[in-house]
Amino acid sequence: MLGGRSLSVLPIDAFPDTTPVQVQINTTAAALNPEETEAQITGPVELALGGRRGGAIARRGEDHGVQRPLATVVIGGIVTNTLLTLLVLPALYTLRPRRTTAAA
Repeated sequence: MLGGRSLSVLPIDAFPDTTPVQVQINTTAAALNPEETEAQITGPVELALGGRRGGAIARRGEDHGVQRPLATVVIGGIVTNTLLTLLVLPALYTLRPRRTTAAA
């Protein structure tokens, strides 16, 4: 029930873009060596863009485009299965007519 509801509102993309977002910064500073260029130009630009020096850009919540809807469907399926097992099936067994065995 809930899994079907979640699946119906799930935004599905035929070919999702899974490439990480990248920014390439090319700088030239004739009077600076590479370490000084990194420290004075490239490093502050990386930090301003929300990343870490010398590493990957820090990820934020919008990067979970595939994981969040998938988790919603999985959790909906688990909840539906639990409700069926604990509530619906026992109710069906109590409503089922009992068999009587004939004495021979």
